[in-house]
Formats: sequence, C-alpha cells, structure tokens
Amino acid sequence: MARVSAEIPFSLPRPSALQGWLPRAALALALMAAFILYAPGLGGGFLFDDQPNLALNEALRQARPTWDSALAVIRSGNAGPLGRPVAMLSFAVNVWLTGMNPFWFKLTNVLIHLANGILIYILTGLLLGQLAESGQAGLTPLRRRWIAAATASLWLLHPLNLTSVLYTVQRMTSLAATFTLLGMILYVLGRCCWLRPKPQWGTGVVLMLGGVVGCGALAALSKENGLLIVLFVFLIEWLFFRFRAGNPLARRLLLGGHLLLAGAPVLGGAVWYLGLHLDQLAAGYGGRPFTLAERVLTEPRILWHYVHWLLVPDIRNLGLFHDDIPVSHGLADPPTTLPAVLEWLLAAGLALWAWRKAPVFAFGVLFFLAGHAMESTVFPLELVHEHRNYLPSWGILLMLCYYLLHPEWGRVWAKLRGRMASRGEPLLAVRAAVLTGFVLLAAGGTWARALSWSDQRALVLAEVTHHPLSARANFTAGRVMIETAENFGRDTPRARELRNLARVFYRHANELDDYYLVGRFGLLTLDALDGKPVDRELLADLKAHLRRGPVAANQVYTLTRLLEDDLRDRWNLPAEVLLEAADALLENPRLPGPWRRDVLVAALKVAFRHHAYAQALRYARGQVALDGDDPSFRLNLAQALYLNGEQAAGWRELQKATELDRDGRLAAARAFIEAHMRPDQAAGQAAGSGTTGQ
Repeated sequence: MARVSAEIPFSLPRPSALQGWLPRAALALALMAAFILYAPGLGGGFLFDDQPNLALNEALRQARPTWDSALAVIRSGNAGPLGRPVAMLSFAVNVWLTGMNPFWFKLTNVLIHLANGILIYILTGLLLGQLAESGQAGLTPLRRRWIAAATASLWLLHPLNLTSVLYTVQRMTSLAATFTLLGMILYVLGRCCWLRPKPQWGTGVVLMLGGVVGCGALAALSKENGLLIVLFVFLIEWLFFRFRAGNPLARRLLLGGHLLLAGAPVLGGAVWYLGLHLDQLAAGYGGRPFTLAERVLTEPRILWHYVHWLLVPDIRNLGLFHDDIPVSHGLADPPTTLPAVLEWLLAAGLALWAWRKAPVFAFGVLFFLAGHAMESTVFPLELVHEHRNYLPSWGILLMLCYYLLHPEWGRVWAKLRGRMASRGEPLLAVRAAVLTGFVLLAAGGTWARALSWSDQRALVLAEVTHHPLSARANFTAGRVMIETAENFGRDTPRARELRNLARVFYRHANELDDYYLVGRFGLLTLDALDGKPVDRELLADLKAHLRRGPVAANQVYTLTRLLEDDLRDRWNLPAEVLLEAADALLENPRLPGPWRRDVLVAALKVAFRHHAYAQALRYARGQVALDGDDPSFRLNLAQALYLNGEQAAGWRELQKATELDRDGRLAAARAFIEAHMRPDQAAGQAAGSGTTGQ
C-alpha cells in the first residue's frame, strides 16, 4: 500500500518536513518581494468597475457591524447570479475597520494574494509528494520543495495576476481562489488519510467533503467559478491518486463520489442550458456585439493569448482592456481561428494520451482548460479579462517549473543530444538559471504595472499607449482627461487643453467601435462644457444606436450617471438631450428589466426637476409596468398624475401606494404628496420635491 507523502510542507505526517529551509527561504523572499512590488499601487484609489460596485454602493458606504447592515451589503451585490455575498461581506469588514479608504481595500487584496501564494506552495508540494510515492524518479523531498517554491514564487510575482490584486473589485476572484485552493488542500489531506498503513476513513471523508463542499461553497459565494473545484479535485484524483484506495469498496465510493460531484453538475448544466434553455442563453447575447457562435470561435484564440502572456510577460501586451482583439466570425475569419481550435484539440489530446507517463503535463493543460470552463465557453460574458487566469495560470506555471527543475528531464535531453546522462546536473543548473531569470523578468513587469496603477491618469495613458486600437482604452483616457480638467477650473487654458485631448480620444473610440456608444456621450458632454450648441447629427446617431443596437452595461451606466450628475449641475448637459437619449434606450426591446428600472428611476428624477411632466408620467407608468407592487413606484405615478392634471387617477394611485406600503416606509413621502400636491396646487409646485427617489 502506498505510504503518505513526506512532502507535506508542514508538520502533519513527518517531522522531516521541517528540513530544507532554503526553498522556504526563497518562498519567504518571494512573498516579501511581492508585497514590495505591489506597494506603489496601493494608493491608486478606486478605478473603473470599483465605482458602481464599491464606491457608489450606498449599502457598503453606510456599512456598520450590525446584522441588518451586513445583510444590506450582502444583498447589494449584483455582479453575478449568486450575488457573491462572501466577497461583499469582506468589503464590509474593510469599511467597519477603516472606512471607505481604498488603500486598506487594496492592502487586504495584497494580503489575500500572499496567502494564496502560500497555499499554492503547500498544494504543489502535496501533489509532487504523491508523484514521488507512485514511483516518479528524481523527486526527492528537497527537489519537490524547490519546484513548489519556484511555482509559488513565479505565480506570486507574475504581472498577469496584477489586475486580480490591485483592481479592488477583483477580490471576488482572489478570494474565490483562496477557498478553492484550501478546498483542494483539504481534499488531498483527506485522501492521504485513506492511504495510511492504518487508514483513517472517517477523518478522510470529513476532510474531503469539507474541502469540496464546504470550501467549494465559500468559493462559489465569492465568485461563481468557485464551482469549478469539482473539476479540479477530479483532475487531482485521476492524475495524482489514480483512484487508489485500501479496498474495492473505497474505490467504488471514490468513483461514485466524483461522478456525483463533477459529472452530474456538468451534465445537468449542459442539458439545462443547451437542451432546455438555449433560448435564454442566446438572449443573454442581446447586449453583446458578438453572437454565441462567434464567442465560441473566438475563445480558443483568447486562450492562446493567455498562454502567450504567461510565458512572455511583456506588459505591453497586458492591460485592462483587450477589445482590440478581433472577434472570430468564422473558422477562417481571422485565419488564426481554425489553427487555434486544432491546437487546443491537439494539446488536450496529448494530455489525455500522456496522462500516465507525464501526469504533470496532463494536469497543467487540463487544469488550465478546466479553470476557463465557465468564463471562456458559452456564457454571454465579455471575451477577455486577465483576472480569469488568476487560478488557471497555476497549471501552466507548475508544468513550466516542474520540467525545468526535474533532473530526469535534463538527462533525457542530454541523451537526445548524444551526450552522457551524467551531464544532467549541469543542464539542470542552466535550466534553474533560466527559471530564475524568468522570475526576475516577471517581477520587473509587476513593478512597472504597479507604478502605473498608482495614479489613474498614468494608468489610462499606459493603457491607451499599449492598446491604441482599444475603444475602451481611448474612451477611458478621454473621461480621465475631463475629470482632470475639472481640477484646473472650467475656463482655464489648461482645462481647455485637456478637454481638447479628451475630444481626440472620444473621436478615436467612436471610429474604432461603432457600437461603443459612450464616446458619443463624451463628445456631447464636451460640447456642453465648452458652451457649444448641441450637435444634433451626433445626437441623432446616438439615439438610433440606442434604439436598435445591442445594449451594453457601459451604455446604461454612463447614461444613468449623466442623469444623476444633472441633479448636481455637474456637466451643463441640456436635460432634453439626456431625456431624449433615455427615451431612445427605453424603446430598445433588448434592454433587460433591471437596467430598464435603473434608467426609469434616474430619468424620472430629471424629468420632475426640469418640469417635464409629460415625460415624467411616461417614466412613472413604465416603473409601475415593471413592478406594480412596489409602493414607491405607485407613489411616483400618483405625483406624476397630479402634475399632469389627472387628479382623480392620482388619488387612486396614492391609495394603492398606501395599501402596498405596509411597513410605513414611505409615510413621510405620502404625507407630503397628500398635503402639498392637491389638484388646485399642482401647477405651482416645485417639481420633484416629493418624489421617493426610486
């Protein structure tokens, strides 16, 4: 019977694990280096998607260490179908301890990243220990520690992982990785309990189920791809443990358990989405400038980009925005599409063919692909994001470090070259030097990126420099130029210079992507700031796209922010321009219900404020059509009816709002409307003062 691996990097099975301090010293050095490299980016503030998810999240801003407040923060998460409550609760803890200061949010992210590096070291050592137990030559305890330390160090310092750390909201990704790694470690320890000379069956079951089910649930509630832990532990079982067990019953339990945990959800999900609800899956592409088929064709090319960025860490290829990568419209458009598909089929086929003789190669390839099974397949998500590689990259880096540091592979190479096998060790020294240089190169890239992330203006200029054909990078650069201009006063020469630069970026964004409409919003805003008349041709073009084009989150977010900014008199953009754009978007049948609600709420406030009572009535009726049981919507409709002279209908809506407001939440607003918005006073009231704001 196989013995428990001695290579558990802490004192559980054997005290010999305390030896070999040099690899652990190297890991400690990498941990300190990672902290130092990320330090410049800690002062960068909230950026991009941090704004709607964190900085503008009222429940989070008002978070208090109470049960009700914690529940409000948990419920405020809308980044995924599960709401990601564990990640949201971690943000709430930051607010409880240090307020909304982004420095502490980012510092917490860095500490999570360092903890994940330690977990990768432990897990890598455990898996290599199992290879040694199965007879893999050359994997001495010291060698295993060095491979584990090199893998963890390279992963910690690689610049591709930076957005998962310094992009504050991506704690959802790194925290999901924490629980996934911990779950895999517990699974491996549980399996080791079954392989002892005196198997500990109960302890093993508790550890394995605690890892897969317990930690898997926490991972999924941090981010939905935590569910992929079932695929990861299957790969670990198949390639490292090979379903070894002390007796036939235990082996059958293992096979049945993995079939239940991994096979059933995958098969059930495929039947659910592809068989029964394909129309719903396809409907999710209504807000994307690509189809389901185009996404499936494009992702193999994207996956090769990810591998290239891992193996060639050139920061000029990295960035927040990768919309400059063209979409695949067919197997020959662009020509690299079919080769990318065939190359992945070949790689996966080689992994399956070589799983016995080269389990690390098989694991590296299949783990990487499994890690992208949710975000790089059929679901209607954006095509490219670097943070999707945060955990999957471990598979590729483990494979790289293993084959560079394993002495047996040096001897194989020496034989192929016609030299003596004894030359393996000198070759190993050369390969170790190459790996060290690679780690240093990766660290330099992380340092350079962190310096850019220390300042929003430096970051966007780096993005647009490295990705000049990205519409998003150009628009973001223009927006930051406008915000920077505000610091110099609206009519100063420096402010005008920055606004002219913003205009160049916005125009370029429009030229690059006809469906990326936020650049058109930016040009209209610039005209308002410069005191120019409304460009009716530009506005007509914007409205035409809003009515019939795909609806993207950035369009809805930009429009609702501009509507809210009107209430603060920020941009001087005429209200009729904003309301015309809102009307056009509301006419689009692709606009999802939650986004429709956001637009209606924001547009109603502006309509009331500017005495556009007829439009306000349309928006209020639209709210009630979405949710007739919401008392705030009924109250808004009552007020709009009053202001349009429909007194009797308004009184009826007021009574409905009173009946629906069972907890009295809107009592003050109802009393105000009843007292001040009577039919004989409606025409003279200051519009909007009694709205519920919902």
